[in-house]
Amino acid sequence: MKRSNRCTMIEDVILEHDRRGMNKLKEYLPSDFCKRAAHFLRENMEEVLIVTGFYVGGFCETDGPVSAIIMEKALTSLGSKVDIVTDRYCYEVLTRLKIPDVHCFPITGEKESLEFAENVISVTDPSIIVSVERCGRAKDGKYYNMSGEDISEYTGKVDFLFDFPKTIGIGDGGNEIGMGNLYEHVKRVVLHGEKIASVVETTFLVISSVSNWGIYGLLAYLSGIEGKMLLDREDRILENVVKAGAIDSASRKTKLMVDGFSLEVTNRIIEELKGEVGYSLD
Repeated sequence: MKRSNRCTMIEDVILEHDRRGMNKLKEYLPSDFCKRAAHFLRENMEEVLIVTGFYVGGFCETDGPVSAIIMEKALTSLGSKVDIVTDRYCYEVLTRLKIPDVHCFPITGEKESLEFAENVISVTDPSIIVSVERCGRAKDGKYYNMSGEDISEYTGKVDFLFDFPKTIGIGDGGNEIGMGNLYEHVKRVVLHGEKIASVVETTFLVISSVSNWGIYGLLAYLSGIEGKMLLDREDRILENVVKAGAIDSASRKTKLMVDGFSLEVTNRIIEELKGEVGYSLD
């Protein structure tokens, strides 16, 4: 059943410049979907496990790691313990940047993946797991990019972590962890949806035009809740992530871009979110 078309300002901002049908999917979520997820995060942020990293042509893309780093910094400043889980390609980027507490999920079979997932949960003891721009398995058990290409041999089965009871998924294309919440709608709305739609569900789903922007929406709401601005410009972190080897998924080049959007566009989104924090939480 469709929900109301009305949405709060922060939800509007993170869905600006949509190119993939996320504004159509918004109709099937609560109008304040990001606000609800932010409050859920705030209630369960003692030990946060962030999952990210999407394979693109032999590299890790910029969407995901940039906002994961920003979220790690923000939540740590609020007293949270934060760990990050990814696989080989993004792990190489994060270790070059000396990001603390990063776990490398192996690209292996189901039995080994399940064992590793159970070990990560045991070691980190999370109170919540947040996925940002992480490929989720499709109905056939494979992993696909937005073009419908099978990237299973380059993708760790990190979604095995998501049997966990408290989770948030953030995506922008329909093939990410969390999009299983809208599986039937993704199949209909998104290009190649029948093939690529993720079946992996999360407790809350945040959709955005760029997955990084979904994190920034969560942090905007948290800023209002905490009375502390947790958002900052992307410049330095994006530059560092690109220098460490991540690429823009649209051009497949080492540019200061995310999903084809320039740094200037993203910084305008961040400034809009800063301006909406007080208004949206009145």
